[in-house]
Amino acid sequence: AVLISLTQFLVLFADQKFFLTLSEKALSPDAMTSYQGRMYSMINGFSLLIQVLILPWLFNYFHTFSIHYAIPVLNMIPVLLSYAGISPLLVSSIGFIESKGVDYSLFAVAKELLYHPLNVEQRYGAKYIVDIVAYRGAKGLSGPILYYFQNLGMNFLNYSMLFFLFLWLVVIYFLQKLHLNFKTTEEI
Repeated sequence: AVLISLTQFLVLFADQKFFLTLSEKALSPDAMTSYQGRMYSMINGFSLLIQVLILPWLFNYFHTFSIHYAIPVLNMIPVLLSYAGISPLLVSSIGFIESKGVDYSLFAVAKELLYHPLNVEQRYGAKYIVDIVAYRGAKGLSGPILYYFQNLGMNFLNYSMLFFLFLWLVVIYFLQKLHLNFKTTEEI
């Protein structure tokens, strides 16, 4: 549930960063709509690429938790690029495409594998709590947080995203320990 919540905060903050950066360009409404359309097309293309070409290979050669550790690291790249002097619109666009594309494809599959050691009743209950309560709760809570802190700007968004990504790595570490303990108790 914490992991799902962190992903929702991260995706929404990446969205906010993208739309703030785009609005600073003072484009005409038609140009802005066109740019956003290209970004959503790239998100869908990136997700498709991951699902068709990368996922079948990735899960055959890497452990699930290695993939779970890689996801926040991939999400850190565009945030860290914000400090490299690269075009802010380019960096926020990359972050926007990457966060949504990975969330829609790679994370969605990797998350489901965390339920695998549970029995059917446990899996149903866990998925209910996580997919409905945590997902919707995080989406609902992240909006007011962004609204309240909207005047703090890009640095707030970047630092918040880095904080969420660091927490994500910590949560994965503890989930991996729980997962290993669960398997050991099941085997006894």
